[in-house]
Amino acid sequence: MVEFDLFSGINNFKYNVSKEKIGVVIQARMQSTRLPGKVLIPFYYNNTIIDIIIENVNNLGYDIVLAIPDNEENDILASRYESLKVFRGPEHNVLQRFILAAEMYGLDYIIRICADNPFIDASLINQLLDKFHVSMDYLSFRIKNVPSIKTHFGIFTEIVSLKCLKRVYELTNNTIYFEHVTNYIYTNEDIFNIKWVKADNFFEQNSNIRLTIDSIEDFKLCQEIYYENYPYRGYKDLMNYIHFRPHLQEKMKLQILKNSK
Repeated sequence: MVEFDLFSGINNFKYNVSKEKIGVVIQARMQSTRLPGKVLIPFYYNNTIIDIIIENVNNLGYDIVLAIPDNEENDILASRYESLKVFRGPEHNVLQRFILAAEMYGLDYIIRICADNPFIDASLINQLLDKFHVSMDYLSFRIKNVPSIKTHFGIFTEIVSLKCLKRVYELTNNTIYFEHVTNYIYTNEDIFNIKWVKADNFFEQNSNIRLTIDSIEDFKLCQEIYYENYPYRGYKDLMNYIHFRPHLQEKMKLQILKNSK
Protein backbone atom coordinates (compact mmCIF):
# COMPACT_ATOMS: atom_id res chain seq x y z
CA MET A 1 0.00 0.00 0.00
CA VAL A 2 1.32 3.44 -0.94
CA GLU A 3 -0.02 6.76 0.29
CA PHE A 4 0.73 9.91 -1.68
CA ASP A 5 0.99 13.39 -0.29
CA LEU A 6 -0.52 15.86 -2.73
CA PHE A 7 2.12 18.42 -1.90
CA SER A 8 5.24 16.29 -1.78
CA GLY A 9 5.83 15.68 -5.48
CA ILE A 10 6.97 12.16 -4.58
CA ASN A 11 5.67 9.07 -6.39
CA ASN A 12 3.92 11.33 -8.88
CA PHE A 13 2.57 8.78 -11.34
CA LYS A 14 1.49 10.35 -14.60
CA TYR A 15 -1.89 9.46 -15.94
CA ASN A 16 -1.46 7.29 -19.03
CA VAL A 17 -4.88 5.86 -19.76
CA SER A 18 -6.47 6.97 -23.01
CA LYS A 19 -9.76 8.82 -22.84
CA GLU A 20 -11.40 5.96 -24.75
CA LYS A 21 -10.69 3.62 -21.82
CA ILE A 22 -11.90 5.66 -18.86
CA GLY A 23 -15.23 7.25 -18.10
CA VAL A 24 -17.35 8.82 -15.42
CA VAL A 25 -20.15 6.59 -14.15
CA ILE A 26 -22.84 8.27 -12.07
CA GLN A 27 -24.90 5.94 -9.92
CA ALA A 28 -28.51 7.10 -9.42
CA ARG A 29 -31.97 5.82 -8.60
CA MET A 30 -35.40 7.20 -7.71
CA GLN A 31 -36.08 4.92 -4.74
CA SER A 32 -33.91 6.53 -2.09
CA THR A 33 -35.05 5.27 1.30
CA ARG A 34 -34.84 8.53 3.25
CA LEU A 35 -35.65 11.00 0.46
CA PRO A 36 -37.35 9.31 -2.50
CA GLY A 37 -36.84 11.04 -5.82
CA LYS A 38 -34.13 13.35 -4.46
CA VAL A 39 -32.10 13.14 -7.68
CA LEU A 40 -34.90 14.88 -9.63
CA ILE A 41 -36.01 17.45 -7.03
CA PRO A 42 -35.05 20.92 -8.34
CA PHE A 43 -31.87 21.86 -6.47
CA TYR A 44 -30.69 25.08 -8.13
CA TYR A 45 -33.59 26.67 -9.98
CA ASN A 46 -34.66 23.89 -12.39
CA ASN A 47 -31.37 22.02 -12.19
CA THR A 48 -31.30 18.69 -10.39
CA ILE A 49 -28.36 17.26 -8.43
CA ILE A 50 -27.52 15.09 -11.45
CA ASP A 51 -27.53 18.17 -13.72
CA ILE A 52 -25.09 19.89 -11.37
CA ILE A 53 -22.78 16.88 -11.11
CA ILE A 54 -22.66 16.65 -14.90
CA GLU A 55 -21.83 20.36 -15.10
CA ASN A 56 -19.08 19.89 -12.50
CA VAL A 57 -17.33 17.05 -14.35
CA ASN A 58 -18.18 17.74 -17.99
CA ASN A 59 -14.98 19.69 -18.65
CA LEU A 60 -12.89 16.64 -17.77
CA GLY A 61 -13.59 15.47 -21.30
CA TYR A 62 -14.54 11.87 -20.54
CA ASP A 63 -17.72 10.00 -21.42
CA ILE A 64 -20.39 10.29 -18.75
CA VAL A 65 -22.57 7.25 -18.14
CA LEU A 66 -25.68 7.34 -15.97
CA ALA A 67 -26.15 3.90 -14.37
CA ILE A 68 -29.72 3.49 -13.16
CA PRO A 69 -32.03 0.60 -12.20
CA ASP A 70 -33.98 -1.19 -14.90
CA ASN A 71 -37.37 -1.02 -13.19
CA GLU A 72 -40.38 1.11 -14.09
CA GLU A 73 -39.84 3.62 -11.28
CA ASN A 74 -36.66 4.79 -12.99
CA ASP A 75 -38.12 5.28 -16.46
CA ILE A 76 -38.41 8.99 -15.63
CA LEU A 77 -34.64 9.16 -15.15
CA ALA A 78 -33.97 7.38 -18.42
CA SER A 79 -36.33 9.77 -20.21
CA ARG A 80 -34.88 12.95 -18.73
CA TYR A 81 -31.30 11.94 -19.52
CA GLU A 82 -31.84 10.20 -22.84
CA SER A 83 -29.21 12.48 -24.44
CA LEU A 84 -26.58 10.91 -22.16
CA LYS A 85 -25.13 7.44 -22.25
CA VAL A 86 -27.56 5.58 -19.99
CA PHE A 87 -27.22 2.04 -18.71
CA ARG A 88 -30.03 0.22 -16.92
CA GLY A 89 -29.29 -2.72 -14.67
CA PRO A 90 -30.11 -4.31 -11.30
CA GLU A 91 -31.28 -1.90 -8.62
CA HIS A 92 -29.75 -3.57 -5.58
CA ASN A 93 -26.83 -5.37 -7.21
CA VAL A 94 -25.04 -2.10 -7.94
CA LEU A 95 -21.74 -3.91 -8.45
CA GLN A 96 -23.19 -5.81 -11.39
CA ARG A 97 -24.75 -2.60 -12.70
CA PHE A 98 -21.31 -0.98 -12.80
CA ILE A 99 -19.66 -3.98 -14.41
CA LEU A 100 -22.28 -4.23 -17.16
CA ALA A 101 -22.30 -0.46 -17.73
CA ALA A 102 -18.52 -0.43 -18.16
CA GLU A 103 -18.66 -3.38 -20.54
CA MET A 104 -21.43 -1.80 -22.59
CA TYR A 105 -19.49 1.44 -23.08
CA GLY A 106 -16.03 -0.09 -23.35
CA LEU A 107 -14.60 1.34 -20.13
CA ASP A 108 -11.59 -0.25 -18.49
CA TYR A 109 -11.47 2.33 -15.69
CA ILE A 110 -14.32 4.07 -13.90
CA ILE A 111 -14.49 7.40 -12.10
CA ARG A 112 -17.32 6.49 -9.74
CA ILE A 113 -19.77 9.15 -8.55
CA CYS A 114 -22.90 8.84 -6.42
CA ALA A 115 -25.78 11.11 -7.43
CA ASP A 116 -26.28 12.56 -3.96
CA ASN A 117 -23.14 14.73 -4.01
CA PRO A 118 -23.72 18.10 -5.74
CA PHE A 119 -20.32 19.44 -4.64
CA ILE A 120 -18.22 16.85 -6.51
CA ASP A 121 -15.02 18.71 -7.41
CA ALA A 122 -13.37 18.14 -10.79
CA SER A 123 -10.05 19.49 -9.48
CA LEU A 124 -9.93 16.62 -6.97
CA ILE A 125 -10.61 14.15 -9.78
CA ASN A 126 -7.70 15.66 -11.70
CA GLN A 127 -5.50 15.23 -8.64
CA LEU A 128 -6.36 11.53 -8.69
CA LEU A 129 -5.73 11.27 -12.42
CA ASP A 130 -2.31 12.85 -11.94
CA LYS A 131 -1.43 9.97 -9.60
CA PHE A 132 -3.12 7.22 -11.60
CA HIS A 133 -1.36 4.40 -13.41
CA VAL A 134 -2.82 1.48 -15.34
CA SER A 135 -1.32 -0.99 -12.87
CA MET A 136 -3.63 0.25 -10.11
CA ASP A 137 -6.86 -1.48 -9.18
CA TYR A 138 -8.17 1.34 -7.03
CA LEU A 139 -7.22 4.92 -6.24
CA SER A 140 -8.86 7.44 -3.95
CA PHE A 141 -8.27 9.91 -1.14
CA ARG A 142 -7.91 8.93 2.47
CA ILE A 143 -8.57 11.07 5.54
CA LYS A 144 -7.31 9.95 8.96
CA ASN A 145 -6.85 6.46 7.49
CA VAL A 146 -10.52 6.40 6.42
CA PRO A 147 -11.41 6.08 2.72
CA SER A 148 -12.95 9.36 1.58
CA ILE A 149 -15.97 7.48 0.22
CA LYS A 150 -16.86 6.61 3.83
CA THR A 151 -16.79 10.21 5.05
CA HIS A 152 -19.58 12.79 4.95
CA PHE A 153 -17.71 15.38 2.86
CA GLY A 154 -19.47 14.51 -0.40
CA ILE A 155 -16.83 16.05 -2.68
CA PHE A 156 -14.52 13.11 -3.35
CA THR A 157 -14.60 10.37 -5.97
CA GLU A 158 -12.71 7.14 -6.56
CA ILE A 159 -11.15 5.45 -9.59
CA VAL A 160 -11.53 1.69 -9.98
CA SER A 161 -10.71 -0.74 -12.76
CA LEU A 162 -13.32 -2.95 -14.39
CA LYS A 163 -11.00 -5.91 -13.86
CA CYS A 164 -11.01 -5.19 -10.13
CA LEU A 165 -14.82 -5.04 -9.97
CA LYS A 166 -15.06 -8.37 -11.78
CA ARG A 167 -12.61 -9.85 -9.29
CA VAL A 168 -14.83 -8.71 -6.41
CA TYR A 169 -17.77 -10.44 -8.06
CA GLU A 170 -15.75 -13.66 -8.15
CA LEU A 171 -14.52 -13.45 -4.56
CA THR A 172 -17.70 -12.74 -2.60
CA ASN A 173 -21.42 -13.38 -2.65
CA ASN A 174 -22.14 -11.11 0.31
CA THR A 175 -24.93 -8.75 -0.76
CA ILE A 176 -23.46 -5.83 1.20
CA TYR A 177 -20.57 -5.76 -1.29
CA PHE A 178 -22.99 -5.86 -4.21
CA GLU A 179 -24.75 -2.77 -2.87
CA HIS A 180 -21.61 -0.88 -1.78
CA VAL A 181 -19.53 -1.27 -4.91
CA THR A 182 -16.00 -0.65 -3.68
CA ASN A 183 -16.28 -1.63 -0.02
CA TYR A 184 -14.80 -5.09 -0.54
CA ILE A 185 -11.80 -3.60 -2.34
CA TYR A 186 -10.56 -1.20 0.34
CA THR A 187 -11.28 -3.67 3.14
CA ASN A 188 -9.05 -6.26 1.43
CA GLU A 189 -5.91 -4.31 0.65
CA ASP A 190 -3.83 -7.48 0.58
CA ILE A 191 -5.73 -8.70 -2.51
CA PHE A 192 -5.80 -5.57 -4.66
CA ASN A 193 -3.32 -2.96 -5.84
CA ILE A 194 -4.70 0.01 -3.90
CA LYS A 195 -3.14 3.46 -3.74
CA TRP A 196 -4.19 6.32 -1.51
CA VAL A 197 -3.78 10.06 -1.92
CA LYS A 198 -3.46 12.04 1.29
CA ALA A 199 -6.14 14.72 1.34
CA ASP A 200 -5.52 18.31 2.35
CA ASN A 201 -4.91 18.65 6.10
CA PHE A 202 -8.01 20.84 6.27
CA PHE A 203 -10.18 17.73 6.01
CA GLU A 204 -8.44 16.01 8.92
CA GLN A 205 -9.04 19.08 11.06
CA ASN A 206 -12.69 19.58 10.01
CA SER A 207 -14.27 16.15 10.09
CA ASN A 208 -17.75 17.48 10.95
CA ILE A 209 -18.53 18.76 7.47
CA ARG A 210 -21.38 17.03 5.65
CA LEU A 211 -22.18 17.86 2.02
CA THR A 212 -23.79 14.62 0.92
CA ILE A 213 -27.57 14.34 0.66
CA ASP A 214 -29.61 11.59 2.29
CA SER A 215 -32.43 13.47 4.01
CA ILE A 216 -34.59 16.51 3.42
CA GLU A 217 -32.51 18.34 6.05
CA ASP A 218 -29.35 17.56 4.07
CA PHE A 219 -31.04 18.70 0.87
CA LYS A 220 -32.13 22.07 2.24
CA LEU A 221 -28.79 22.78 3.88
CA CYS A 222 -26.74 21.86 0.79
CA GLN A 223 -29.15 23.82 -1.37
CA GLU A 224 -28.68 26.92 0.80
CA ILE A 225 -24.89 26.58 0.61
CA TYR A 226 -24.96 26.01 -3.15
CA TYR A 227 -27.06 29.13 -3.78
CA GLU A 228 -24.65 31.19 -1.68
CA ASN A 229 -21.61 29.80 -3.51
CA TYR A 230 -22.79 29.78 -7.12
CA PRO A 231 -20.94 29.52 -9.41
CA TYR A 232 -19.20 26.69 -7.60
CA ARG A 233 -15.46 27.38 -7.76
CA GLY A 234 -14.21 24.28 -5.98
CA TYR A 235 -13.68 22.88 -2.53
CA LYS A 236 -11.20 25.45 -1.21
CA ASP A 237 -13.60 28.41 -1.49
CA LEU A 238 -16.44 26.21 -0.26
CA MET A 239 -14.57 25.02 2.84
CA ASN A 240 -13.52 28.57 3.61
CA TYR A 241 -17.16 29.66 3.43
CA ILE A 242 -18.26 26.92 5.84
CA HIS A 243 -15.33 27.49 8.19
CA PHE A 244 -16.54 30.99 9.01
CA ARG A 245 -20.17 29.95 9.56
CA PRO A 246 -20.37 27.91 12.78
CA HIS A 247 -24.15 27.67 12.52
CA LEU A 248 -23.77 25.59 9.34
CA GLN A 249 -21.26 23.33 11.04
CA GLU A 250 -23.63 22.74 13.94
CA LYS A 251 -26.39 21.67 11.56
CA MET A 252 -23.97 19.35 9.81
CA LYS A 253 -22.89 17.75 13.09
CA LEU A 254 -26.51 16.92 13.88
CA GLN A 255 -26.99 15.36 10.46
CA ILE A 256 -23.81 13.32 10.79
CA LEU A 257 -25.10 11.90 14.08
CA LYS A 258 -28.45 11.07 12.47
CA ASN A 259 -26.97 9.46 9.35
CA SER A 260 -23.89 7.65 10.66
CA LYS A 261 -24.03 3.91 10.07
